[in-house]
Amino acid sequence: LAHLLDERHDPRRSEVDRRRIDRRTAELVDLLWVTDELRLAAPAPTDEAQTTLYYVEALLWDVLPELLGDLDRELARLDVSLPVDARPVRIGSWVGGDRDGNPNVTAEVTVEVLAWMHDRGLLLIERALTALVTELSVSSRIVGVDDELAAALERDRVLLPEVHERLWHLNREEPYRLALSYCVERVRRTRVRLAEGRPHRHGPHEAGLD
Repeated sequence: LAHLLDERHDPRRSEVDRRRIDRRTAELVDLLWVTDELRLAAPAPTDEAQTTLYYVEALLWDVLPELLGDLDRELARLDVSLPVDARPVRIGSWVGGDRDGNPNVTAEVTVEVLAWMHDRGLLLIERALTALVTELSVSSRIVGVDDELAAALERDRVLLPEVHERLWHLNREEPYRLALSYCVERVRRTRVRLAEGRPHRHGPHEAGLD
């Protein structure tokens, strides 16, 4: 509703837009009138985890990028730079892991919530990488390819031949898209492996498997 109200007061909106916004606002108000204020049953820890992660994802996508960008610019103004791997903001949650006497939060529930959050985290990484694949259309004919990236692409070509075969004819001159597409495939395979309960493999010769 807040978003709709912001839209309606935007001077760039036409009268047709405002009528559409009013219809949608009326629909949502009608839904609120027939919605219970309280649930009849208490939410399970897994339900709480899903609700919490909904807001965490909104923070990760909408708030944190702008916050970190503002922080970076302010630090640069003061001639201060953070290391590349700095984490000025850390997000944590007790949901599914609290030990304050709730009998519904067992060790099994904690493991389940952790696994679910792990998968959601990987899904967010996959979405971010996929967005970068769409955006980074840098052509090797214009900027070239450095040796390190070229070596990584050759290594990935051997480890993930099906990705190479699927994309090479489309993206052969777009090295960043190719490199990120290999990353997307690795994340996807990792999600499948975790869902199936298979162990992680160690060793560079198995890096392409998950």
